[in-house]
Amino acid sequence: MKPEDVSEHICKLAKKGLTPSQIGVTLRDSFGVPQVKNVTGNHILRILKTNGLAPTLPEDLYYLIKKAVSIRKHLDKNRKDKDAKFRLILVESRIHRLARCPLCVASSLLTLSLSLSLSLSRSLSVSHSLSFPPSLSLHLSSW
Repeated sequence: MKPEDVSEHICKLAKKGLTPSQIGVTLRDSFGVPQVKNVTGNHILRILKTNGLAPTLPEDLYYLIKKAVSIRKHLDKNRKDKDAKFRLILVESRIHRLARCPLCVASSLLTLSLSLSLSLSRSLSVSHSLSFPPSLSLHLSSW
């Protein structure tokens, strides 16, 4: 495949709503492209950014927030599940670690992720929301 064809397929799949990792799996399995960077010279995310199709949240942060919300929902039903409480602490600490890294996530993305986590917890009827450090609560007040 030509690099232009690969970039075109990446844009099509992104418009369908696939994440960059899902796009990579689809290209590998369906089109026989083992590494997009070897064909195009750029990573999938960089191609998406140049075409204006990049996701607003990093994938790892999105899935960590989603996991924390599902654990909280489980804890609402099963209050005595101590292992789930412990795992929730671990997941939230990973979220905090990502949130502290200024190179990984911009402050605007943090604000968006915080509002996303709050809306996810409300939509899933979770009574608790994610707790974030005080430095990030400043971002919420400006939002």
